[in-house]
Amino acid sequence: MLLLMRTPCRSGRQEKRVRYIGITHYTSSAYGAVERELKANPWDFLQINYSLGERDSENEFFRWRKNAKWR
Repeated sequence: MLLLMRTPCRSGRQEKRVRYIGITHYTSSAYGAVERELKANPWDFLQINYSLGERDSENEFFRWRKNAKWR
């Protein structure tokens, strides 16, 4: 399950209480939901698990990011 607080974060930005908003997840099983959210809404950053022991993001997001049009 991907927990989203899109509306409170965006309103905080409009009120100048929040500078950046991002999306994060710690398991590769949620990459599909994370990718759909990245494609649907603008975010300032993405934080995902990437290490020598967990390299799934290399195949998923780095490939997708190379071809995506981010703002």
